[in-house]
Amino acid sequence: MNKKVNVVVFLLIIYLISIFNLFNKNIDFSMNENRYLQKFPEFKIDEFLSGKFSDKFELWIQDQFIFRDKFIMAKALSSIYTFKLENNNVYFGSDDFLVNKFILNDESTLKNNMEILNKIKHKIILIPSSSEKNKDKINKFSFNTNQLELINKYVSNDNYISVYDELLGEDYFKMDHHINIDGAYKVYKKYVESLSYVPNEYTKEKLSDDFKGTTYSKSGLFYYGGEALYTFKELNDLNIRVSYDSEIKDSLFNEDKLLTKDKYAYFLDGNHGLVEIDNLDLDSQNNLLVLNDSFGHMVVPMLVSHFDKIVVVDMRYFKGSVLKLVEENKVNNVLVLYGMENFVSDKSLRFLK
Repeated sequence: MNKKVNVVVFLLIIYLISIFNLFNKNIDFSMNENRYLQKFPEFKIDEFLSGKFSDKFELWIQDQFIFRDKFIMAKALSSIYTFKLENNNVYFGSDDFLVNKFILNDESTLKNNMEILNKIKHKIILIPSSSEKNKDKINKFSFNTNQLELINKYVSNDNYISVYDELLGEDYFKMDHHINIDGAYKVYKKYVESLSYVPNEYTKEKLSDDFKGTTYSKSGLFYYGGEALYTFKELNDLNIRVSYDSEIKDSLFNEDKLLTKDKYAYFLDGNHGLVEIDNLDLDSQNNLLVLNDSFGHMVVPMLVSHFDKIVVVDMRYFKGSVLKLVEENKVNNVLVLYGMENFVSDKSLRFLK
């Protein structure tokens, strides 16, 4: 009898939750997860017959589930209280550090990327992930692939610039996978010194105390407070013209992004396939092409004062010819600037061939 009652109660709960979901107002965007959520799918007979409608409906149930954030946070907390080391591939670190797990089982993409780049005259910087530089913050039983061994194994380009020893754990955000402004300055300094340039001195300026990055969004620990986000004050005084995928502006930064969850997009207006930056105060025919992922967004603004023009390309979004960009812009310097997490898996670099 008790079993029947339990089954009835369980089914009743599921039924009531389903009813609540149907009448619950859909949420377009999850601030905590930093992504758009599935809306209730439009019924189409062909999609119903093919199974696409049921797939979308299942995603809608998952995304619009009532009290979704509370359930996600409960799952993360249960992982902590049952002494698990991570949740959703994010390690729980000391001092509020949340660190992406870095496991590389297939090295073929990394090998292919290096074979392509080793044939190009360029300078390359690979930024190790937080899991490599914050080992002291995560449990000693946490496993991550050794990134220094990967670099030593595959990087044979004589123009490789190592920032491995310069970057410390404190140069990374606590709740995001990127390096912070101090880490970005170290990368900038190492690069310009490799060109025999004198690095600029900058003054830090706080943008926000509530920065919650992608690692926070993955972790499910939505009760964590934000952390500080900085820029350099002098970078706002540059006399420049910037083209973001052909949209012309006069700033390297987007103030509106500071009012959103994705505050990191303040730098270079977030992800774009092509960004062209003209320094209107220089005429030295010294131009730079930067092939980068989002790790370059903080570094590139510091480089602007050293070059007439900087062309920034993210191969994940750019569909044109890089060779044509080099020729049209008379590029005489090339920098490949990537975070290791993306570089080992980014298949878009094959289009450089």
